[in-house]
Amino acid sequence: KMDGIDEVQTWTRPSVTKREEFLDQMVDLASRVSHTTNISSHANELTNDSINEEEQDLIALINQGNYSEAFFVARRLLAIGNDWALNYLEQAKAGLE
Repeated sequence: KMDGIDEVQTWTRPSVTKREEFLDQMVDLASRVSHTTNISSHANELTNDSINEEEQDLIALINQGNYSEAFFVARRLLAIGNDWALNYLEQAKAGLE
């Protein structure tokens, strides 16, 4: 029971869209409190053409030590089906510990 509600409601998993929206907001929040340099400038320094822009951003965030933003970016990417982001999620989690 919460807030005086007497009926019991079962928990339902939020939609992918809602999860993505939440994680986008968390990325925005994490980026506002970070003290790192512009991601794009670091991403452009990467020369491996086989890495997509999102992956380049994750690499830059982790290299800058901005683990909280990297964590939420990776979570957002995983939520929309980009399984390749799991490795970066694990790296970000390790950096937060």
